[in-house]
Amino acid sequence: MMKIKYKEGIRWIPCMYMVLSFLCWGAALYFFLAKNTSWQVTPAESRERNKHCIILNFFDHHDIWHFLSSCALFFSFMVLFTLDDDLENTPRSKIIVF
Repeated sequence: MMKIKYKEGIRWIPCMYMVLSFLCWGAALYFFLAKNTSWQVTPAESRERNKHCIILNFFDHHDIWHFLSSCALFFSFMVLFTLDDDLENTPRSKIIVF
């Protein structure tokens, strides 16, 4: 919000990271909300609800959720790391917050 308020530009790299982050968060949320197991049923019933492994016949929905959420966290942090890259050559005295 402050970048918009003070009319600072946002480069394409943080925007790309934002899009990738939102896509990964959305996909991770899909796999997180897919209830494959339950602690409220017997182990046999829970085992019946398990889905087949879908990546390399080894990784299941829970593993994919871990992969996607870690990618989403990475892209989210990359947004923060690259957001102020447009101020790289701006003297500190010219930056409004300082």
